[in-house]
Amino acid sequence: MDWASDFLENEDFIEVATYTRAGYPSVTIPVIFDNEYSVVQGVGDTGIGIPAPQSLCKASDAPNVAVGDRLAVAGTNYYVQEVQPDGTGLVLLILSKDPL
Repeated sequence: MDWASDFLENEDFIEVATYTRAGYPSVTIPVIFDNEYSVVQGVGDTGIGIPAPQSLCKASDAPNVAVGDRLAVAGTNYYVQEVQPDGTGLVLLILSKDPL
């Protein structure tokens, strides 16, 4: 097994998500999902909290993942806004509830 597989087999951290790429059948994949709030503010401005959903998955579970693909986690549909491979076999997906 590789490092990425070992990392995403820890049942304390993973959730099962449904990944859908346009033109392909949906597949279920293990992910580590996070939906914390980020504070957005300019210099001297009062911050505004916004949700910042993101998901970490094995690159091999979502090959050729692209902006606009969908990921359903815990009954909520998200759209991929940004793809950030880390070079170790994992990829961070920055998500949004709104389609692009």
